[in-house]
Amino acid sequence: GPRSRRWCAPDTGRRQPNPRPQRARPGVRTIALPAHAPGRALIAYSAGIFALLAFPSDLYLPSLPAIRGALEATDAQVQLTLAAFAVGFGAAQLAYGPLSDRFGRRPVLLSGLALFMLGSIAAMLAPSIELLVAARLLQGIGACSGPVTGRAIVRDVYDPVRGARALAQIMTLVLLVPMVSPLVGGYLTVWFGWRAPFGLMLAYGLALWIASWLVLAESNRHCEPTATDVAQFARNARVIYSNRTFSAYAVCFTLTYAGLFFYLSTAPFVLIEVLQVRPQDFGLWFVIPVAGNFCGSFVCARLTRRVALPALLGAGAAFVALGGLLMLALAAGGLAHPLAIVGPMAVYLFGLGFINPVSLAAAIAPFARIAGTASALLGCTQLLFAAVVSQLFMRLFFDGAPLQLAAAVALAAVLVATAYALLIRPLARA
Repeated sequence: GPRSRRWCAPDTGRRQPNPRPQRARPGVRTIALPAHAPGRALIAYSAGIFALLAFPSDLYLPSLPAIRGALEATDAQVQLTLAAFAVGFGAAQLAYGPLSDRFGRRPVLLSGLALFMLGSIAAMLAPSIELLVAARLLQGIGACSGPVTGRAIVRDVYDPVRGARALAQIMTLVLLVPMVSPLVGGYLTVWFGWRAPFGLMLAYGLALWIASWLVLAESNRHCEPTATDVAQFARNARVIYSNRTFSAYAVCFTLTYAGLFFYLSTAPFVLIEVLQVRPQDFGLWFVIPVAGNFCGSFVCARLTRRVALPALLGAGAAFVALGGLLMLALAAGGLAHPLAIVGPMAVYLFGLGFINPVSLAAAIAPFARIAGTASALLGCTQLLFAAVVSQLFMRLFFDGAPLQLAAAVALAAVLVATAYALLIRPLARA
């Protein structure tokens, strides 16, 4: 259609060879431009839009106890602000993925960033917990445009092996955000109140929108005119979910993130209220697990040149299982110290640093023409599962005890190792 030709180059029926890098002309958008070889600028920009999941989630974590008091809410209601963001983030991918396949990555991202900014304003002004939950839902709907289009852009310009390496490099940069954001959020909460972190989210969204408008070129050279057709989407989903490679890596990806979501949902209450960590110091303790994830992504990026992707995922699953079981053992032994939580979680997230980029690259690799849809289904499955399961856990089992947090993380870790043994290893041998 006319609109698709506006944003995307015509589909020639075959993948274009990598052209020689060209010097950018003044006024020409250069990030992800097909005529240019992908480089560091694309990695840095992609990290910025990938951070739309971590930044809005981690920045306000130290504010959760303050939000509960100010809005007279329960622990489960406050946790629902995190779950609502995840639900919006996950469900909206079912729209953003096909839209980016149909109209291109750039217009979808710009529209999503605008929604994210509207949600940030609503959250900053919310007078009740119910309206805050609704605002967080809108934030999630807008924010998911970043990682969905980001994963598709990586698929557009890289082959699977280089894509895994690029994703590992992107994740390494993204992990600088959760290293800093809880610390910044804690001080913003102490100095200006719990609404201040949402003001910073608004500023971040505005900066990304301006950068995207100025420098982002369209990377989708094979627009799929039928991608937004509901019946075609159902057929694409059936093809994607029935693919053994996609389903195997998606299971490991989803279970690993569920363990992380358990931690994000409960750690502020356990550390601040049970273990007496000050809100402004929460970010310092939060850095330890994130540093583990940073190291895991860094090591994975180096190993992709020499080690097969299934073997890398196996190593990640082993570290995830070790971290989860170690946390459970320390909690069961009665060790009531923040290190007993964040130390094992650092080991868990070191493994996550392997599993995330490998799963993303391997799961989406078989789908060149519907990479956006495959990316959306992967992200939707991951986030909806984590949000629903964590909300059930908060309402039915969690009362603030460190042992309950440890048991939930350990269960997810054991399931990840089991999924690797039953799904990934047979697939690698086939």
